[in-house]
This record gives sequence, structure tokens and C-alpha cells, in this order.
Amino acid sequence: MVTMVPNLTGWLGALQKRLNRSIYELHVPLTPASLAQAHADAGLEVLEAGYVSTADFYVAIADGKTDEAQLGPRLALKGMRLLSKVLWLAENLSCPVPSTARLSPYVGCAARKPG
Repeated sequence: MVTMVPNLTGWLGALQKRLNRSIYELHVPLTPASLAQAHADAGLEVLEAGYVSTADFYVAIADGKTDEAQLGPRLALKGMRLLSKVLWLAENLSCPVPSTARLSPYVGCAARKPG
């Protein structure tokens, strides 16, 4: 089983909370450890858990309510999306950008039934 959830414990979560709190509150922010624990609690053998990908601030604000947010957070979102593009360009030029707790857009976990 592979599970991917938005990384709302990093910058994406902080931005989502400011721009559209109702979407943020639909989620439970999870770290790799807490996602792995949820799989283990369900009786699965965790193979790997971690942060996935580099910055992707296009994940934020999927329902179009950005216009309702204050100017400061909207400008922050534009800046973060520009940062995403710069990091993607760096990766395409063979400059690896690590997956980190602050920047990664997703938390992932791979697990299987024991035995």
C-alpha cells in the first residue's frame, strides 16, 4: 500500500492555514513518523516513510478561494510558487534538491500486509 498526503506540517501547511483555513482544517497534519505509525496500528508492515518531492506550492488552495485571502498571504503564495519553479529548474539542470520537512509538498508511506 502506498499512501500520499499533503505535508501540512511544513511551509505548505502554514500557507494553507492563512489562505484558506477551512481547507486546512479538513486535514490532520502528519509527519512521516505519524503516518508510519498509523499504518503500523492498522497491522501493516511499514517499508518506508518520508517526505516526497521538492517544493510544490501549487498544491495549496485547490478550491479557488485565494481571492478571499488578505494581500500579504496572497503575495506569499505567489512568491512560494515562484520558488517551486526555481527549484524545479534546478532539478532539471541536474542539481538535486532534497526532500525536507519544510519544503516537501507530500508525506508518503509504503507498507504491506505482514507475512
